[in-house]
Amino acid sequence: AAAVLVLSGVHALVNANFHIYGIFFLDASMLGALLSCLPREKGSPITLPAWSRVVGIAACIGFLGATSATLAGGYQYDRGEQLLRGGNLPAAERAFSAAMDADPFRSVYPDALSAVHYRRFLAERPSLFQVRTIPESMLETIRMEDHARKLAPRDPKYTLRLSQLFFELLRLRGVHSDALMSLRL
Repeated sequence: AAAVLVLSGVHALVNANFHIYGIFFLDASMLGALLSCLPREKGSPITLPAWSRVVGIAACIGFLGATSATLAGGYQYDRGEQLLRGGNLPAAERAFSAAMDADPFRSVYPDALSAVHYRRFLAERPSLFQVRTIPESMLETIRMEDHARKLAPRDPKYTLRLSQLFFELLRLRGVHSDALMSLRL
């Protein structure tokens, strides 16, 4: 039971595409199994030192906290996707921001927030032509996509999207350094 708690907790911290609700319920049941198997004071042939129990309980609570954060982030992400499909960009932005706050280590949340900002940019793009400054919506799109890339540096899709955003910026501003940024990635 302790090994399952440790493995699923580490998995939730590192790679959260494990079924999110499954992690929560697996950890809850394994925590119960672990606590029921701890030796009792009377008649127990094996006794654990007090410090090891405290460390074990603290580790279980930590992994349960990581699992709960993954669950909360997943819930807010799903909610944000529904709101985005419904066209409610401000509410979707709040949901994706809440997902990032709950679980700051997953790269899909800033990527989704980047998509919200990019939709705002697409809505205002027809009125933009040869601008000198980067529009705020595009700046936030790039910032969020870069954040996603930093969270998952081995995943090439974030780097490719960021490169495409710099080429989009080149078409908008006509500044060649935007193309160089795209190629530098």
